[in-house]
Amino acid sequence: MKRRLIVSALLFGVTFLSFSQLSGNYTVGSGGDYGTLGEAISALNSGTAGGHIRFTITSNLTESGDVTVSVTAGLDASDTLGITSSGSYTVTFPAG
Repeated sequence: MKRRLIVSALLFGVTFLSFSQLSGNYTVGSGGDYGTLGEAISALNSGTAGGHIRFTITSNLTESGDVTVSVTAGLDASDTLGITSSGSYTVTFPAG
């Protein structure tokens, strides 16, 4: 019985973590919450929006590929996404 409870608790924890919600302000760049804009958007795409989300770019960034917000990210009129900069920073995407 104990083993079942432990396994159930672990499975619940994994399920809970895989459907995490993003909400609030996050920094993107050197020393930030996310190292690249791609990482930040990937986190959004793998979870759901739980409120207003703002990614603030804090350094120049070079992305390694496309950055696409998934329609399934849960954004709507009440859960918005803002991408701003805390200075004059550049985000560079590969030529394609």
